[in-house]
Amino acid sequence: MTSVLRSLALVSGLVVCASMSAYAAPKAKPKAKAAPQLIIDNQRGVMLVQLSVTPKGDKKATAAVIATNVEAGTKINVPFPSGGCVFALKGSFDDDSGLEFDAVDLCKDHTLTLVDDSAAQ
Repeated sequence: MTSVLRSLALVSGLVVCASMSAYAAPKAKPKAKAAPQLIIDNQRGVMLVQLSVTPKGDKKATAAVIATNVEAGTKINVPFPSGGCVFALKGSFDDDSGLEFDAVDLCKDHTLTLVDDSAAQ
């Protein structure tokens, strides 16, 4: 009889320990989802001095500068701009040239590759 009581006490003690461990264990927090990134790939022979975006269709929106001084031949990641998917883009280069796009869907195209006019043909 004593061995039965000992076994029962041992089993009860294990159940209590197991349930206390489950109760005391903190729950893992879900990881925050990383903000989407836009890749700007400057394949031109000159520096991109500034690139700004404006949400398309928002009459009250102002242009937001998303990149400055991107050296020739480099790629950078910038946080995806807020305000929808379709943006007007305007940029300037250190050779006094520029770029202007009326409507670019940045949700679809996550990489903006900048090339010289002669390379695009």
